[in-house]
Amino acid sequence: MTFAEILEELVQAAPGAAAAILCDDEGEYVELVCNGVDAYDVKLAGAQFSPLLAQLGHPRELLVRASDATYLIQCIADGYYVLLWLSPRASTSRSARVLRERAQHVAALM
Repeated sequence: MTFAEILEELVQAAPGAAAAILCDDEGEYVELVCNGVDAYDVKLAGAQFSPLLAQLGHPRELLVRASDATYLIQCIADGYYVLLWLSPRASTSRSARVLRERAQHVAALM
């Protein structure tokens, strides 16, 4: 299974998901899947969280609610992380569980 296939499964399985992106420790994207969100916006969101994650010591998970989206982030290893872009009213508990499961698959490929 490839990174793209795992991210595609993530977007399909997480309620309200619009995109998922795998980023490295510098915020550069490795792979992304978009479903109704512009790829540039997803890359930008992925890159913008990199400095925050570094400042926080790369927490295992991070939830950020904005007016137009909810972002769930799962840190993996060596600074890599998966960001899941959700609609503002999406179920974060179920989506977080799905994200944790799929992030383990991503980590296994690294």
